Amino acid sequence: MFVPLTFAPSEAFQFDWSEDHARIAGERVKLQIAQFQPSYSHAFVLRAYAVVLCQSLAPLRVLTQGAGAAWRMKTAPFRRRLEDAPALRRLLHRYVDVLMRQLAQTAACTRFHVVEERLARWLLMTQDRAHADSFDVTQEFLAFMLGVRRVGVTTAAGVLQSRKLIHYTRGNMTILDRDRLETAACACYRSDLEIYRHGLKIVRNL
Repeated sequence: MFVPLTFAPSEAFQFDWSEDHARIAGERVKLQIAQFQPSYSHAFVLRAYAVVLCQSLAPLRVLTQGAGAAWRMKTAPFRRRLEDAPALRRLLHRYVDVLMRQLAQTAACTRFHVVEERLARWLLMTQDRAHADSFDVTQEFLAFMLGVRRVGVTTAAGVLQSRKLIHYTRGNMTILDRDRLETAACACYRSDLEIYRHGLKIVRNL
């Protein structure tokens, strides 16, 4: 059974709740799983943070936002590698810390900032990962990621386009003026980048 939570317009955090049952040690156990939008402010993404924290089950649903290549490694050899490589283990612990900080930042951003600012932030983050000024994205997907109705995305994108910061047509988004788009975004974008850079700097100094 999948039960999405209900939020007021413009306040919805990308967060869903689902329930299922599994048999563990011969007993039927109800599983309750929270699924929400994790950090998305940089290109490097590690999906195995649950393994780093010695968890056996993935706590989050993963959503691929664009085409690209990915590496996959089985859990057992990955854990053995963590035991044999203290430097790698420290690096991944720092990454988990960065991820948790960015999750908190995203929760606050979704609650307190207007759609136009959050859309600008999301477009900047997507450009960072796409390494291109243009990328394909639909209004339905933007509404899903921002947790608002499609009309909210239409209005916010229209404001940014009227200011000649972006050009959007038929599912294709082009960033026209990145510097001004950063100014239009909420401070969370710069904060996320600083969290990431600070985390990596600490790792390099270990």
